[in-house]
Amino acid sequence: MSLSSLSSLAQTCNHLRNILQPELDAALTPEVAREVLLSASRAGKVEAVAKLLAPPYYTNPNRYPRGWCTPLHAAAEGGHVAVVMLLLAAKADVTRTCYDEMQPWHLAVLNGHVTVARLFLDRGADPNMSYGEWARRSFCDAAHKGTIAMVETLLEYNADLEQRDVHGTPLGHAVDRRDLGMIAYLLGRGAEVDAEMPLYPGAMCGGTLAAPFDATPLYVVLALKHPNGDGEKRGMRARRAPEEGREEIMRLLLMYGADKGRAMATVKEYLTQLADAEGISEEALLEKVNGIFASVEQSK
Repeated sequence: MSLSSLSSLAQTCNHLRNILQPELDAALTPEVAREVLLSASRAGKVEAVAKLLAPPYYTNPNRYPRGWCTPLHAAAEGGHVAVVMLLLAAKADVTRTCYDEMQPWHLAVLNGHVTVARLFLDRGADPNMSYGEWARRSFCDAAHKGTIAMVETLLEYNADLEQRDVHGTPLGHAVDRRDLGMIAYLLGRGAEVDAEMPLYPGAMCGGTLAAPFDATPLYVVLALKHPNGDGEKRGMRARRAPEEGREEIMRLLLMYGADKGRAMATVKEYLTQLADAEGISEEALLEKVNGIFASVEQSK
């Protein structure tokens, strides 16, 4: 297509836009504008968001039903930095909650969007605040996801290394995921190496669930079969770390001062039940555990 043809086409398109724009503007009621703003924020459409927030539309970024996702939630979840900044400039409510009591910044952390999370932290977001029915915490979310840059950012804004949710501390999350890099990072920042982990995350201890109910990371990484009671029937299988990478993680935990005695105390307290779960004698179970520790110590 020649340059003159392209110029003619552009003029035609501009003419059509001038004809149709008044009709489009008239059709853009406040209700429709809010729907479009939410959709544009989710898709990261900066120009569309800017237009809807500006005159003559002045679309209110907060006028959505309570408990619903707002444009700020949508933009934060997608990591759309420019859109988040536009919405914040338009006084979007940073404390507004949607499903599971999640604020926009919780979604930014959960999805690993460090720059967006920092925007909220700069505006006072609390890195230690729990949210949702299960009292989740953003720092634990970041550790579970394995996002060291996010964890580092949260610590910069005074996140508590020992904060807990139903799965334990951030270190507990990293151990549960067998994330050696995150484990090393958290220990290097001073995380408590023997902070106990719940073995039935989210469950009420007692009843028909079999003890032990919690233990140190070093015990968890031993990956012993758990006496499950009837918990398996109820879908409450106890946490058990896979054996893969066990020795490397144990070596790291011991290097940072993990108490072997506490792990062994748990083994000995529940020796009969653990041996039954493993299908071996008590003596054989102790031999197995001592063999694991010996292998780790020899490879230091």
